[in-house]
Amino acid sequence: MDAQKIEKLDRQRYNAWLVQLIGTALWGGVVIYEKITGGDSTALDIAMAAGLAFFLAGTVLKKIVQTKMRNDGKMNRALNNELYKLYNYKTYVWGFYAAMVSMIVLTFVVRLVNAESVCLISIFVSAITAVTARLVYYRNSHE
Repeated sequence: MDAQKIEKLDRQRYNAWLVQLIGTALWGGVVIYEKITGGDSTALDIAMAAGLAFFLAGTVLKKIVQTKMRNDGKMNRALNNELYKLYNYKTYVWGFYAAMVSMIVLTFVVRLVNAESVCLISIFVSAITAVTARLVYYRNSHE
């Protein structure tokens, strides 16, 4: 029973991260698109609101999972062991290098966007890369 509960909670945590990734990609993509093109429409506002709703839903789901983990010491130890800590560290490294590479490419190669857009895009790329790397690491650990 314990193994099933741990596996179920791990799936819930994975799904919460996935919902947050979708929300971040949608919301951030719309913000960057509006910043670069100067476009403003109702469809973009709806897409931005949907992205924000996805992000908030993922945050609530993640908070529920963290509360369950905190209340059960066995689950906390199983889902926060050294392997998961290593995965988290690796995702931070991926995010850092993604930010550095995107800044270099946008600043020195593209030269078509202003500094504010370079910063927005770099933060967006870093966040998406880090969360995607975390999802890949966690998915590969279960196969």
